[in-house]
Amino acid sequence: MNVIRAAICEDDAQVLDLLAQSLRHEFLVRGVEVAFDRFSSAEGLLAALKPDPHRYDVYFLDIEMGGMDGIELCRQIKRGHTTALVVFVSNKEELVFQSIEVQPFRFVRKSHFVEEQARTVEAIVRELSRSRERFIALEDAGTGRSWRLDVNALMFVEVRGRYCHFHMREGEEIVIRCRLLDVEQRLEGQRFLKPHRSFLANADHVTCIDRDAVRLDNGSEVPLSRSRVTETRQELMRFVREDQ
Repeated sequence: MNVIRAAICEDDAQVLDLLAQSLRHEFLVRGVEVAFDRFSSAEGLLAALKPDPHRYDVYFLDIEMGGMDGIELCRQIKRGHTTALVVFVSNKEELVFQSIEVQPFRFVRKSHFVEEQARTVEAIVRELSRSRERFIALEDAGTGRSWRLDVNALMFVEVRGRYCHFHMREGEEIVIRCRLLDVEQRLEGQRFLKPHRSFLANADHVTCIDRDAVRLDNGSEVPLSRSRVTETRQELMRFVREDQ
């Protein structure tokens, strides 16, 4: 794995230094080099992201800070980088429920940071290693053209007639003549849900499962068949448990 680029945002200078030192050691124990940038305010971090929203692989954010809080900061970060890993580090355990709306990767209590950081860092390394290697190859049955698709950027797949429409994170739509069954086989083990016989949805981008739709973090909605509600919810919860 290349060097992990990380940002820590914490308005207490002493805590900021302790977090950076402790986390750096935890990554090095696993043979992973990490480069930390430190910020004392949400506004300072956002200013650093203006030239490149994908500058960091992972963020460690306090929630209660002067000015913009960590939850709103997370929301702003994910507008430019929807797959960013965000770890909240907070003394306020009751804020874990409020933070769910912005889908953090982890919520770590400051009072238990030493005990929880090893498991958190291990999960980060595992997720980044997995996400950097997630590509599938497909061939258009009509033109013979080959495609290499980034699974991380793939929001959902929709089949229409003989064509599969691949809806990507930035709004791009790639149309390939192939069977949905072939796509499912390529995506095996890649954390996709099948909420409808004509759709696949990337579980890593799901924010909500309603009675008739699966909602994704870019605002897209995928139809949910009545007969697949229970199965889809169970499958999503299985993926969530794998991350814990």
